[in-house]
Amino acid sequence: METVKELAQEFRTTLTATALRYVNISQEPCAVVVCKDGYIKWYKKSESFNHHVRVKEKLSPNTYAFYFYEDGDLPMRPETVPAAAWLAGDVDEDAWIIEHAIALKSYGVVLSLLWIHEEIRSRYRRYDYDEGEPEYDLTNPFTPDGKRWIW
Repeated sequence: METVKELAQEFRTTLTATALRYVNISQEPCAVVVCKDGYIKWYKKSESFNHHVRVKEKLSPNTYAFYFYEDGDLPMRPETVPAAAWLAGDVDEDAWIIEHAIALKSYGVVLSLLWIHEEIRSRYRRYDYDEGEPEYDLTNPFTPDGKRWIW
């Protein structure tokens, strides 16, 4: 968010417009989210951000944007939050993302930048595959019971 603030000052643009442009050209998996009155209004994501944000839903108490509507305070630096607090779908409950929120107090809006630094898997896919040997060796012309593969 500090980079966004600096760019907004340098080019004399709004924080929202600068954040949108930042996300639009970023190679990192990130998104900008706009919240008003404790609800997620809309978001814009980078091409590498492969998730959707919970639009039109009430903010989770596990987000820092939520704190603004509770007590008017936000952390000054990026912090980690549970990915499921922001992301829609079946997100692994152990996944975390980084949130940096800033309040636009005159509008009653919170602008949050979200970053993904580690792969976020579905909670169902987490246990699907063993990292060991594949179930079948397709380089072997024979099946595990000694028959030939039919291609």
